[in-house]
Amino acid sequence: WLDGQGERMGPIHLTSRQAAEHASRAGVPHLVLSHFWPTVDRDLSRAQAAEAYQGMLTMGHENLAVPVGS
Repeated sequence: WLDGQGERMGPIHLTSRQAAEHASRAGVPHLVLSHFWPTVDRDLSRAQAAEAYQGMLTMGHENLAVPVGS
């Protein structure tokens, strides 16, 4: 969700910014945002996350494969 949208969904969903804030506090080196509602503006979602997170940021999409570990 975008800022202002997730709050009305209750504690079930995070906004992109909230996910980024959690990832930043946890020291996560790579954040993958996924599970987008079809009407959510993905570019705006990425921009809001990038304001709160300085690491590698990937927007999830169908058939995306992300290597884990070294």
